[in-house]
Amino acid sequence: MTASVLALLAAFAFALGTVLQQRGTLQTSAAEGDPRFLAEIIRKPVWLLGGSLQICGWVLQAAALERGSLALVQSLCALSLVFALPLGVRLTGQRVGRRSIIGACATLIGIVSFVAVGQPQDGTTQPESGAWWTSGLIIVSLMLLVALAGKSVSWRCGSRLIRHCSRP
Repeated sequence: MTASVLALLAAFAFALGTVLQQRGTLQTSAAEGDPRFLAEIIRKPVWLLGGSLQICGWVLQAAALERGSLALVQSLCALSLVFALPLGVRLTGQRVGRRSIIGACATLIGIVSFVAVGQPQDGTTQPESGAWWTSGLIIVSLMLLVALAGKSVSWRCGSRLIRHCSRP
């Protein structure tokens, strides 16, 4: 099998596994903070099947990574988010709003465009240390910026704008 097919199968396994685990979680009587919660969900066959599908997804993803580039495989595996929406509607009875559908369509278009136009290729197996340091510094800088932005937003939500911040 090609890397693309394996990655798509992995994405579907991840999506179905997540939805089945969600279904099992919704069937428990204990609340999330209750110490009995974990004991209840691991007794649910549907939750265990979901966990097994997650493991299957990881195996398929590893097989896809053996045959294809990281950029291609990870892009296609991200489609699990798109696959999970209709599966969630069907298996858990959840409702999907317009925002979620628009987001899923944007994700799908972005991934398909990236794979079709970008044509991700195999890269180097071992980047140089300078590339690691540069990547690390950029990531840490972005994390600090996001943390500062989040701190400012949470402060505003803590004062006067509560009704605007709690809106879904």
